[in-house]
Amino acid sequence: MCLPCILGENYMKAYEIISGDKSKKIYQVAIDNEIDRTKLLALVRWHRVHDASANNCKSALAHATTPAKGEKKKLLYTKEILQYAVKYANDNSCGCRAAARATEIKFKLSLNSLPHSTVNEHIKSHQLLFSRAGAHRKLSPFEEELAAQMLIQQQATAPMTKREAADALIALLCRRDRPNPFENCIGKVPSEGFWRGFLQRHPEIQLQKTKHKQ
Repeated sequence: MCLPCILGENYMKAYEIISGDKSKKIYQVAIDNEIDRTKLLALVRWHRVHDASANNCKSALAHATTPAKGEKKKLLYTKEILQYAVKYANDNSCGCRAAARATEIKFKLSLNSLPHSTVNEHIKSHQLLFSRAGAHRKLSPFEEELAAQMLIQQQATAPMTKREAADALIALLCRRDRPNPFENCIGKVPSEGFWRGFLQRHPEIQLQKTKHKQ
């Protein structure tokens, strides 16, 4: 299953907004539509890759010569064929090359008519979306995006420590009548594990280890 099919209608509507208005920022569209920014970013990149791939295919077809007499026309892969390759790789725990070759045999395609790189990209997209690595997130995607934007704005004014960021985060949740999700953590503040994952997802946020001296 391709990425747009997996993410669903809300993400497709958000992508249409971005593609229709180049001035729209991905994070702002994600906040407005209450969806996960990282998944929306992945969808935008997915479309860019496939648009480029489609343009390359059109260019190649435009310069293709007429098949020789008696030569069979080379078949192009379809969405269903690509989905079969991804499913084959997952079901048989094999790599993109083996999956592509098995799919070509299944659908009687010529050798290398299904690009290994395309199969590999879809396999990775499928695995990333359905992986469950790491602890359960304390914040919803919408809350995390709000928190990230708040911290970005505040650090633009002055550097922040993790403690200051934690206080600001909890205050934000309280203003939204949200019970403290870190109630069971030491000190009732976000743990190191939370910050590790949060900062990996939002590398634009840089927290100080100690209080910044004026």
